[in-house]
Amino acid sequence: MDRVIVYPGGIPLDTDILATNRYAMIAIGYLAQMVLGTNSVVDGLTCTATAPSSMTVNISPGSLTQFAVVDTSAYGSIPSDTTSPLLKIGISMAPASFSLQAPATPGQSIAYLIEATLQETDQSPTALPYYNAANPSQPFTGPNNTGLPQPTRRVQQVQLQLKSGVPAATGTQVAPASDTGWVPLYVISVAYGQTSVDQSSITIAPTSP
Repeated sequence: MDRVIVYPGGIPLDTDILATNRYAMIAIGYLAQMVLGTNSVVDGLTCTATAPSSMTVNISPGSLTQFAVVDTSAYGSIPSDTTSPLLKIGISMAPASFSLQAPATPGQSIAYLIEATLQETDQSPTALPYYNAANPSQPFTGPNNTGLPQPTRRVQQVQLQLKSGVPAATGTQVAPASDTGWVPLYVISVAYGQTSVDQSSITIAPTSP
């Protein structure tokens, strides 16, 4: 693992902290790859019916490990790195829920797909204080004293979404294909007239990791 070197009396740079964060992320990614390989891995993110049962399903907190690159955009003052592959970990710390609908035609059923992907976004915008060389006792607010907020966290999360299939005669319904870059997790079948979803309606997607 690479480590930043600083010296007594040296002027601290923003890249000292940023590089430390990036080096740690790269080290964790290669450690995860050594253990898990390069295929996507899901931990948690369990799909369950509600209690009492309803037309809603719940997804528990969990994580998704997915192959990506180091940084698709600049990380503060450090340029992007879109050519170095890296296994990344997205975390979902809060439960999620999805509501389903039964088909409107008698004799038909519909299959829903729940899929996930790693989402990396810059969040927590804050108007930061900046050093004012003309008057150090009165710092600037925001870059060039504009007062504009700037993101203070780069967050790796699990993004979930529900895709609806096409209603078809019960027994012939097919779940939609997962989108590019998304990982299929669960297929949920709902029949005409169904007013609640139980655990028997929920299956792991055939190509789920």
